[in-house]
Amino acid sequence: MAKHDDFSCDPSKWSQDKLLRERRNGMPAVVAEYERRIGESEPQATVPHVVQKRYDDFSCDPSRWSDDKLSRERRNGMPAVVAEVERRANEREIEQESEITSVSGFSFR
Repeated sequence: MAKHDDFSCDPSKWSQDKLLRERRNGMPAVVAEYERRIGESEPQATVPHVVQKRYDDFSCDPSRWSDDKLSRERRNGMPAVVAEVERRANEREIEQESEITSVSGFSFR
């Protein structure tokens, strides 16, 4: 059994119990270590899976936030948050337009 140092500042040295308790606080380093350990314990699938985009809802950069956090924080009216909401909306519109033109096969000129 591996030795654990629950008083270390490095979450990779913590026991599983301490990691579970501290994960609830949402510190990005702790959450990342928890996900890494869970990923190691899961059996590897033969079918490649889609990598989900990771979000850091505790970052100061709104571009790294999840859509849920972004919509909640948008109500506060911070310019950087509003700009990120608009940027993501524009990206979605562009994706939808490209899907429509690629599916239809018709050219509208």
